[in-house]
Amino acid sequence: MHRLVPVLGIGLTIYLSWFCSQQTEVAAQLLFPTFGGGIAFLLAVVPCIVWVLGSLAAVPVATREGLGAMASIRRSRTLTKGYRWPISGLFLVLFLLILALRLGLFLGFDLAVTAAPAFAVIVNATANGAVTAIAWLLASVIATNTYLALRRAKEGGGVDELVEVFS
Repeated sequence: MHRLVPVLGIGLTIYLSWFCSQQTEVAAQLLFPTFGGGIAFLLAVVPCIVWVLGSLAAVPVATREGLGAMASIRRSRTLTKGYRWPISGLFLVLFLLILALRLGLFLGFDLAVTAAPAFAVIVNATANGAVTAIAWLLASVIATNTYLALRRAKEGGGVDELVEVFS
């Protein structure tokens, strides 16, 4: 709990950068309907995605190394430099897995709604909650293991640090 403020600061920083890039794209689409959205996507959203991937290990850095929010993000960007393509591939696989789970839920419950609508809504909400929990669990495990693998690759270290992070 003593690392709650830096972790919330990291989350807020990442959210605000993503929100601003999304709003830039929306504004560009409104101002220049034919080409504004595509240009804003290239100039605002893509760099934000790269920045977020570079900040992937910020929460494990904050909890393990005891740094503040901005220092953890800087440390994470240093650790992920040179490894952002493999990290983006890993998160692409996670994204496709979650997309497949959501699509399966949508197709499965779309047929069930006609039979028993109230029961289908309850089961669908529960299943969506389970998929969200699985997504966040996998994302946090991937971020922590990525942090440890990057530290091991760049600075040396062992598996015993994994036990320390989760204990």
